[in-house]
Amino acid sequence: MTHKRYDILLLDFDGTLVSTLDSFVYSASKALSLTGFNVSLESLYTSLTKPFDRVVESLVGPLEARVKQELVDKYIEIYNTEGYKYTKPNRGAFEVLDRLTNNGVKLGIVTSRTLLCDSIQRTLEHLSLAKYVETLVTARDVARPKTHPDQHLLALRRLGGTASHALSVGDSARGHTRFEKCWYPCCRVHQGLLHIRPACTFTTPIT
Repeated sequence: MTHKRYDILLLDFDGTLVSTLDSFVYSASKALSLTGFNVSLESLYTSLTKPFDRVVESLVGPLEARVKQELVDKYIEIYNTEGYKYTKPNRGAFEVLDRLTNNGVKLGIVTSRTLLCDSIQRTLEHLSLAKYVETLVTARDVARPKTHPDQHLLALRRLGGTASHALSVGDSARGHTRFEKCWYPCCRVHQGLLHIRPACTFTTPIT
């Protein structure tokens, strides 16, 4: 049986390459505490699967725009200086990336992050993952972020590759809903285990 050769792997960041929920919760808990709010860790773990600025009022109630912005700014400051250190590589990450790069596969990260983009490179360096990654594309880099394919197409241009020899890996069906326009397959990470097998690739959108 002959397997298709992929020259480029485009990885989602949060939940795919790394586990970041602990870092989000740490940063949010400290920011909220410093500004006089008491929110349980259970509530934070439940809510922070979405960006902090989108869920903060569901955690503490309605806020004046100025107060909300100050709280979000404090969260970003804490995350960028100390919170990111609570990020952990997903199980299997080093083994997979070692094998791929040793076989000449180029790796890029494509993330829908907007709020905490500035800390991604720092996190990669802290976890000794930066050496594997040749390009990083965030939602800030394009006019139409995921679920549109523009971020992936930008990553392909930067890596000098074609969609027919690229594979996208993520942990969410939402991030793959329009990839049929790119004409390359997608697969999903399951339960924090980063592994890439022909059986888990999809040439049509995941629903």
